[in-house]
Parts: sequence; C-alpha cells; structure tokens
Amino acid sequence: MNRTPRFRVGHSLLVVLISIGVTPIAAAEARQTPPAPRASAAKRAPRAATKSATKRLYSTQRSVPRKARLARARAAATAREMAETIVPRYKVDASGDLVPDIRAAAAIIYNPETNEVLWEENSQSQRSIASITKVMTAVAFLEADPDLTQPITVVRGDVFPASTTYLRANDQITAEELLHLLLIASDNAAARVLARVSPYGTDGFIQRMNQKAAELGLENTRYADPSGLLSDNVSSAYDMARLIAHASANEKISSIMRL
Repeated sequence: MNRTPRFRVGHSLLVVLISIGVTPIAAAEARQTPPAPRASAAKRAPRAATKSATKRLYSTQRSVPRKARLARARAAATAREMAETIVPRYKVDASGDLVPDIRAAAAIIYNPETNEVLWEENSQSQRSIASITKVMTAVAFLEADPDLTQPITVVRGDVFPASTTYLRANDQITAEELLHLLLIASDNAAARVLARVSPYGTDGFIQRMNQKAAELGLENTRYADPSGLLSDNVSSAYDMARLIAHASANEKISSIMRL
C-alpha cells in the first residue's frame, strides 16, 4: 500500500493484521472480537481468587484442629513407645529380697502418713540437691503469710547471673506468680526475688531456711542460697522425703505443685 491511512488510537491491532495480509473486513471482525488470551485470563481470575480463598479458609479455620490432631497422634505414639520399651526393673539384694533396681545413687520410698520407710538405698547420705532447694524456699516464704497479690519489681541483681529464668530487670510481678515460676518452671531469679522481698532479706532468708530445716529435724540438710545454684546446698533422700511431705500439707504449695 502506497498511502498510509490515518488511524486513531485503538487501531493498532488493525495495522498489525493488514501488514501480514489480512483483508480489512477480516481485520474489522477481528477488532470487534475480544482477544483470546485476555478472555482466558479473565476466566482464570475467579479460579485464582477461589484458590486463594481456600488457602485462607484452611489456615484460619482448619489449622488449629489439625495441630491438635497431630499433637494427640504424637502423644499416642510416644505412649505406645514407652509402654513397649519401659519395663519395671528389679534386683535381688543381699538378703535375697526383690527390690527396685534404680540408677540413682540414693533413693527412698516413704509413707508420709506413718513416717515409715518402706524401702531405701543410701537415703541418709548427704549430697547436693540443686533445684529441690526451692521446696524449702516456698515453705520459708509462705510461713510469714505474705500478701501474694502485692506487685514486686524485679531488679538486676535478681536475674544476673541466674542461669534459668523467665524474668527481666524492671518486670512487675506478684508473689503468687513468683511461686508458680519457682515451683513449676524452677526459675532461679524467682527464688532470689522471694528471698529479697521476704521480711528477713536475702541473707536472713537463707538463715531462716536453715533454721526451718533444724525445726523439721532435717539433720543432713544445709542451705547456702535460695535457688539451688550453689553446690553447697546439700541434703539426703530421707530429709527431702520428709520436707516434701511437710510442704505438701500446705494447700498453696500443693496446689501449685499439682500443676
């Protein structure tokens, strides 16, 4: 074609069709028909939106029950494995009796109602007790009948260095919450805070722990700190059985320990 037609905006498709040999009539028909790729894209859009909605529905409404089912399945599998692999171990002692075969260096089976020792092995030997210290910490703190709802501010000396703790300096927390951290999470900073805010102060609190041990007749028990971080905290299996029996009689302590 020698003369270039003057086309307005929107006629670019017609120019392309003419250049490859399509007649003007066919080009006009093609111009009036929506391009196939665009129609296909329009059809795909609703499916994409539906697929996206399905994903959102799954994540918000089905993920929690699914996680719960998976957790129950894992727990059941673990229970089956333990039932198959853990078998009570017994041995014959020097007197010919069948007794528990344990790996611990010291142990005791104690009846707190009758104070009867049903079985023991090295139960009077003194050794470091680590975090079992916190049972006496709770006993000594609660005997002063403190206000457990009073907010307490954690200071830097409580948390550094405390090894295991969920607390940070300047945290606001109640004594009741500290007792939960002490007896459930074995939080070392919680033990320090309770000792510090007690009527005795930190040093006086440790002295009171030792006085209480003497009052209970725990002859092999000594405390050097309220958390159990120091290896100088020592006791025996017999003393610890008696201490835990005493602590369990306190409803506040026993209710937390049952958790």
